[in-house]
Amino acid sequence: MTKKLIMILGLVLSSMLMKAQAFFVPFPKAGDKYWQKQVPVAMRNDYIQLGNLYQKKLENMGRFITTMYINDLTFVNFSDAQAQNVPNINILFPYGAYLQNEQMMQLEVYVAKKYLYMQKPSELYRK
Repeated sequence: MTKKLIMILGLVLSSMLMKAQAFFVPFPKAGDKYWQKQVPVAMRNDYIQLGNLYQKKLENMGRFITTMYINDLTFVNFSDAQAQNVPNINILFPYGAYLQNEQMMQLEVYVAKKYLYMQKPSELYRK
């Protein structure tokens, strides 16, 4: 290969790589692990500004979680949902703190202690 052809090939590959990076870089943040971290941060930093109408709906959604909890990761079976569910405790406590809902924060602490979440975090999600 000539030097000129190698330079052109290098420029083409470099251009393709830059375009691929521009396309793929924003998307890794769209996964569930990203949102598990970002929702509590947004709540804690008051990035979420809600009007009174939406605030009430948000409170009702949170209250539903604690009201439907029976015992031992069992919830009232609504429609086609499973009765056995593992609440996402990474979001549950900050959500309860944001709503100032003591029951929600206590549920998170109870589940975390009962299933030794701090010692073996993956065990909770094997239930």
